[in-house]
Amino acid sequence: MGSSSDWDTWFDADGQQREPDWLGVLILPGTHLHLYGKLGARAGRKVGHLIITGSEVAGVKTVARRAAELLGLPGLHTV
Repeated sequence: MGSSSDWDTWFDADGQQREPDWLGVLILPGTHLHLYGKLGARAGRKVGHLIITGSEVAGVKTVARRAAELLGLPGLHTV
């Protein structure tokens, strides 16, 4: 299988096309990535989700903030 850019397109919060840092996210402790296999991205369309587990809420929030940062997601201050 090639890179995800062979079959999917991702955009950051500014609308710029980019390749997500999947490896950077998946090496974070307690992360579980679930992609839905949709063939195209568009505004407001959910293409997957990330579950983060851990024994302490503070640690999970720290990992969530880092994952959001790596994926270029807005709303870091709300986690």
